[in-house]
Amino acid sequence: MTQKPAADKQKEPLTPQEIQERLSTLPDWKHVDKYLLRVKTFPSYKDALDYVYAVGMTAEKFNHHPDIVMNFKRVEVRYWTHTARGLSALDFKLAAEVEALLKKIPTPSVSS
Repeated sequence: MTQKPAADKQKEPLTPQEIQERLSTLPDWKHVDKYLLRVKTFPSYKDALDYVYAVGMTAEKFNHHPDIVMNFKRVEVRYWTHTARGLSALDFKLAAEVEALLKKIPTPSVSS
């Protein structure tokens, strides 16, 4: 039996228990339907746009792309793995990367 590459293992579906355990490390993220969701409101349109751009560049780096919805100063980022038909370890890895981006944005957010 051949072993799957590590990248493929990161895309395997997580169990409900694994999802709950991983969510505990990302308190501002929520499990909604099949998605991992983060909603953030920024002080300005430009701040929100800068964040969307940074999320996009991170997605390209890892070749794992979220759904991003921007409405003026409000941004929603939704991760899920299509091949897993749900959440995978890679979704949580990218959510942590996206969360780290918020620490690099110079202006404080209005709300989470």
